[in-house]
Amino acid sequence: MGALGGHMAHLHESMDLTFDELSTIMDSVANADLTATEKVDGQNLFLTVKKDGSINTARNGGDLKKGGMTPEEFAAKWHGHPAESAFTKGFEAISQAIRGLDQSTLNDLFADGTRYINMEVMYPGNPNMIIYDAGNVVLHNFQTFDQSGAPVEDPEARAAFQQLVSAVDEAESDVDGEAWLVKGPVIAQLQKLADGSALEQVQAAIERIASPVGMSATLGDLAELRLRATAVQAGIPEGKVEQIMDAAFTREGAISVREIKKGLSKDQQALVSKLATKANARKAIGAAMKPLELAITDFAIEVLRGMESYFVSDTDKELMRQREELTRAIEYLEGLASSGDEAVGSLVDRQLEKLTDIESQINSTMEGIVFEYPPGSGELKKLTGSFAMMNQLVGRARRAGMTSDEVVEESYARSAHSINEASSIYDMILSEQSLAYQTKSIGLVPMAAKPYHAGHHTLVEFAAITEIADEAVDVQLPVNDEVLVFISFAGRGVKKIKDPNDTRTLKQGARKIEVPKEGQTPIFGKDVKYIWNNLLKPNLKLPSKVKIMSPDDGTHPAPVRSVHEVCKALKAAYDAGEDTFTVPYSGTTIPVSEAVINIYSDDQDIKSNYPDSLMNKEYGELWSSETAPSIRGVGVPRASTVEVSGTQMRQFLCDGDIDSFSALLPPLPEDVKDEIGQILSTGITCGMPMSRREKNNESKRYSLITSLYG
Repeated sequence: MGALGGHMAHLHESMDLTFDELSTIMDSVANADLTATEKVDGQNLFLTVKKDGSINTARNGGDLKKGGMTPEEFAAKWHGHPAESAFTKGFEAISQAIRGLDQSTLNDLFADGTRYINMEVMYPGNPNMIIYDAGNVVLHNFQTFDQSGAPVEDPEARAAFQQLVSAVDEAESDVDGEAWLVKGPVIAQLQKLADGSALEQVQAAIERIASPVGMSATLGDLAELRLRATAVQAGIPEGKVEQIMDAAFTREGAISVREIKKGLSKDQQALVSKLATKANARKAIGAAMKPLELAITDFAIEVLRGMESYFVSDTDKELMRQREELTRAIEYLEGLASSGDEAVGSLVDRQLEKLTDIESQINSTMEGIVFEYPPGSGELKKLTGSFAMMNQLVGRARRAGMTSDEVVEESYARSAHSINEASSIYDMILSEQSLAYQTKSIGLVPMAAKPYHAGHHTLVEFAAITEIADEAVDVQLPVNDEVLVFISFAGRGVKKIKDPNDTRTLKQGARKIEVPKEGQTPIFGKDVKYIWNNLLKPNLKLPSKVKIMSPDDGTHPAPVRSVHEVCKALKAAYDAGEDTFTVPYSGTTIPVSEAVINIYSDDQDIKSNYPDSLMNKEYGELWSSETAPSIRGVGVPRASTVEVSGTQMRQFLCDGDIDSFSALLPPLPEDVKDEIGQILSTGITCGMPMSRREKNNESKRYSLITSLYG
């Protein structure tokens, strides 16, 4: 589901379930004795209606805190994003359906804007794994939040949801000439398994797996037993083992991982990171429960066999498409693995351990089923078959560059990989490679840049490197998948006053203008904005992974604040236990467990702007963590870039030395450099008459270039 919808638990992830309960659920599913709905494969979105009738949306906790995004903010958020059409058209479809209700009813249903409808947007123009026939918005439930964005109990939410579904179910709308449908939860037509062998096999596997703890024990009891054994085998003292368990299972009173590591050897500290940090604990628990996951997956494949999605009309055609794309993905990833990409090879091996026969196991156009357990609790569980494996493999191949026209040379089938549960479970927990997917790194480069010069540009280029170049700088440079350069349009050396030509008062809305501060070299905000939008952005030659983000894109006027917004988004998703987080401003969605944020500055500013005391307080164990998820500072010595400062560049302007100024701009066409120099130098007096500037310039014109370049 992702975003605010969070992660809906698979059965093998439900640590509070007993093995007896799990076996009973299997029996109920096999005999079609429970009510389930279709789990759909789309983009998650939350939406509310305010008291004034405005429709606001939310994708994360920050959106909730400010009362949701306005339609304008929502549109700006997705502008240029691959999922733009899905989100904006889906928003319009649900908005059309909601507008058919009177405001009084909407106020009651949405609790004056505090109750949000949780829904899924499915759009064939921007599909995930399953391609549906048309645009659909599927409603899941209502969730209520307080002013801080925290979820709260709402006993009336269920009845309100049923009322909303009754009012808008099957609502059709036309969005840009395309048909859209709004639908409530669709009941999945479970069929009693004709062959009882699948049920017998999964129940026998459950009993075998539960044997160390007993059927009355919970799945969490077994996971803890296995993690505890791993820690004990490493010689970690008993008291520390208890602290690791508290942290891994997020128990009340758990201490920080940093505290647990104190007094342990380096190898033991590394194991603590693998077992106790929030993201790695989930991986370790997942590895411990792998035999159960495999057994349930095999059962789910048989349950879903032949089940058809309500939203797909040609089942055979869609299944054939899925099988072909999955085959291409496996071949593509195996090619990457054979060229040395070990992380991809590990991913393929893990998924093909469960996916043993594409033709047989890709057998349903439904992602899976969702049901409530215990009944009446409001807690939703999901049962999916081969979808999860297909999602991992195809998704990874797409991100790595596989296109829809990759050639399929032959069909692919692989026999099952058996695992020896008794001998391999601890290796799975201890193996970093078996627990982690390839890291997704985001480089953040905030800069005032008054003006943007060659030193700034070199820093951006370092953030955008595509391979490690140890000789480049005296610091290890990470490779980022995406680089966001946060810039400001604010002026420097100026102040704002009321425009003397405007007869209105400030209270009446009089214009404000920028004027130089006495004795300073002014750079005006309007000039900065013009230069970025019309001269720098169109002419800078930067890799496609680099995005220059300005207040026009919704960033904060202060670039460092934008950096913290990105870091806070990761921290919020991490604390909430969400699978993914959406990078503010860029809209990129990446797995929390794989996320690394690298913040770039020079080696002095990185310490002053992002001191350990502040970053530890704000981001806890994420700050400087050696394993993902992590937030890290990358301090690049100025000597490794072009040794020029903004002060020097402004002094060139102050002296009227346009040649020296232009020489230290980033690589740009000469006419563009000249225009930037002329714009910024026009009218600058630096507290002295123009005649004196010109006189000073004669003696200084080439002095700084000589000192810099010899």
